[in-house]
Amino acid sequence: MQVKDEYLRAIPSKTMRSFISEKMASGEFCPSPEDMVSAVFCSRWDIFEKADFYRLLLNEELSEDTRGQLERLVSFSEFIGECVENKSLRYAFVCEDFLSEPEREYVFNSFRRAAKYLRKTDGCYMYVKDKREKRNAAELITDRRLRITDANEYHPHGWRREKGDITAHYVKYPVPFKVGDVVYSAADPQRELFCVVNAEQPDSCELADCWDSCVTVIPYKYRSYATPEEVRAHYERLSEKGVHFCNDISELDVISREHEHFPLIYTELVDNVKS
Repeated sequence: MQVKDEYLRAIPSKTMRSFISEKMASGEFCPSPEDMVSAVFCSRWDIFEKADFYRLLLNEELSEDTRGQLERLVSFSEFIGECVENKSLRYAFVCEDFLSEPEREYVFNSFRRAAKYLRKTDGCYMYVKDKREKRNAAELITDRRLRITDANEYHPHGWRREKGDITAHYVKYPVPFKVGDVVYSAADPQRELFCVVNAEQPDSCELADCWDSCVTVIPYKYRSYATPEEVRAHYERLSEKGVHFCNDISELDVISREHEHFPLIYTELVDNVKS
């Protein structure tokens, strides 16, 4: 049970955590190891907490490919831990100021100093330079608590996720939401309210992340458009206009213009809402 308990703990939304727990208990939803990795990878845990879960999962029966990918993720998190400790000052942490003309780079000899700079400037991205081998080794994403929430091997053209990557695995979750439900994102400290206009999930998605297992919402002030009738009319208009409909902003209806996507594992249901 420890693996499943930790998997549920990783899901940010209390609504989804409770609903998935019920579906697992009844046997209606049986997440595979790959499904669980997808949720943990997209959770708010830092990379070291995620690696602890991957180590736990390595004790389970896995496919050869999944085991190999998990072992690489664990190994990479250990490498990042080595960079953060930086006892020999082998690594430099580079933050880029994209707003300056020309762009400037700020180089720090400790992760903590670089992360504090990013917090001060509302940034989140840095890369790690291996001074011994004279190469860029990793990219890091941090939060305001100075935690590393994501990491990847450095690539000069940005992060890439390819088909077969376990972190890009699509999960078709059971969905407790319906059109008209009032929700907010567990990632939003302000808990701004939205209304669901589409909670249907595709059966498959070739290259995915948590944004592909999502609900479509519009701001609460437009709640009069979050009805089955208005949503049906919206999709009928899209079908009539075809793929070029969204190219002309003057023709956009409220749902097209104002919609957002909430990852399912971050979507919280609001029980009582005052109009």
